[in-house]
Amino acid sequence: MRFTDAHSPANVCTPSRYSLMTGQMRAQHYGAERQESGEAKAERLVREELKKLRWKEADLAARRKGDPGKVRVARRLRQETTMTLAWITQGLQMGVRTHVSNLRGAMP
Repeated sequence: MRFTDAHSPANVCTPSRYSLMTGQMRAQHYGAERQESGEAKAERLVREELKKLRWKEADLAARRKGDPGKVRVARRLRQETTMTLAWITQGLQMGVRTHVSNLRGAMP
């Protein structure tokens, strides 16, 4: 076996060796922390956008799924975070993720 292109998932050898041998990151190294910080950032962005729109969180349920305000928030979340369409769809109460994907593409 010959390695021609390798990327180390960690800057010390033990986590790197584990990842190369198993194809997985060890649980205590970065994965959960990055996800948690990404989710925290996404929640902060939602709060900022709701404030700009002068909405309360309850307004998300009251507004229609394709509301332009919701679409703008969804677009910002996709551009600035690593959150999935499923997470965004559920958080903004926008229906199914394919609907959100289509709406995001339709906006200028």
